[in-house]
Amino acid sequence: MTPSSTRPARLDVAARTRPVDVRAAAFPDDEELVQDLLLEYEMTWLRHGVTMPRLGTELTALPGPYAPPHGAVYIARLDGVPVGCAAVAACDGPPGRREIRRLYVRDGAHASDVLGALLARVAALAELDGCSAVRCAIFADLDPRAATFARHGFNVCAPDSPPPDGMRVPPAIRIATLEKACVPARAAHWRTLMRRLIVRGQPGRT
Repeated sequence: MTPSSTRPARLDVAARTRPVDVRAAAFPDDEELVQDLLLEYEMTWLRHGVTMPRLGTELTALPGPYAPPHGAVYIARLDGVPVGCAAVAACDGPPGRREIRRLYVRDGAHASDVLGALLARVAALAELDGCSAVRCAIFADLDPRAATFARHGFNVCAPDSPPPDGMRVPPAIRIATLEKACVPARAAHWRTLMRRLIVRGQPGRT
């Protein structure tokens, strides 16, 4: 789930041209930072009545479900300052999928497309791992950044989903599940090679 900014847009203006650096958290070195970001994430949704009874236990056992090789926590930074994170784990159900379980961007950082940078990194690493898809649940009526998700290939696959595991959500809040299909890196590599061979074999081409 990803909360949206509630601060004035002018706070975002200075960040528009700053590059976003996204890297995987290293534990235990980044444990305290990840805890702080996820606590902010929890407080953002608490004002909407969303509670996360399991988050406290999760924070004391990091990386927990986000441990490699099937998970990771990515931290986004602007000028070295942490501005967001994405916690990724293996998806329940069919194998070969990843799920973004925690997705947070600090207020004032949205104009730099921190969300887009996090989504791009998660998808790229999922493809390198040979995954078939990445999923993310959002509060559809509370998150105004559908265009960012769509730009990065995330489409609605379940418009009315149950609450994510470990969350208690008021009935009035609608939950949608988004999914991005991935091309596993190995398959993409062979596809590129085949295209090159076909092009070279056509008359008039070299």
